[in-house]
Amino acid sequence: MSITTYIHKLKEEKDISFRQLSIDSKISYGNIMDIKNGRIAYPTESILNKLSKYLNQSKEDILFDILKDDVDEDYSSASLRYLCYLNTHNYTIAIKPNVPNPLRTGVMVFDGYAYKKRSGNTFTVVDSWSHIKKEHWKMFKVHYNTELNRDSWTEIFINEDMYITNVLYFEIFRIENSGFENVKEVVITYDEKDHDIKYVEKFVPRKITYKIKFVSL
Repeated sequence: MSITTYIHKLKEEKDISFRQLSIDSKISYGNIMDIKNGRIAYPTESILNKLSKYLNQSKEDILFDILKDDVDEDYSSASLRYLCYLNTHNYTIAIKPNVPNPLRTGVMVFDGYAYKKRSGNTFTVVDSWSHIKKEHWKMFKVHYNTELNRDSWTEIFINEDMYITNVLYFEIFRIENSGFENVKEVVITYDEKDHDIKYVEKFVPRKITYKIKFVSL
């Protein structure tokens, strides 16, 4: 949902006019009209602050509600929440950035990235473990006509450790061939369905120029 859709929905839920919404939320009527008519596509820090106080919700939760309908149903909620968290802590974010794929035609897609202005444009790349596994499996699906599930990796790999290592190094390859400069951190998000995530951290290589961390939200 865009900020325009969000503000229309909020007005209807409160059963008030846009003028009253402006008064109650302390968002200027000019800004309310700009949002209503699609002239503001993304909430500013000031608008998020005022909505947060008005609704007694965190800025992160409000931003998540605004953005969640702009991604497909397979997109990781954990990644979106983490990107919203970064955005409300002075980061600029991009959702589902894509870059040319060096392995084949098409593009590589990541859940998102973030950077702080005046920080040398160092990047934090965000990707969910489930998304990484799906992208990894695409390489094998041509030869192995099966869907990705908890058991399908056994058709190719000797054991689970080898599979997990292969997936992790696949993501490292993607990062290092993405063209993103000055990657400072790679955040791999996960949720309760990612039963194998507890084994991944021990396979993170030491000799890489950025930090890899695992986040559950």
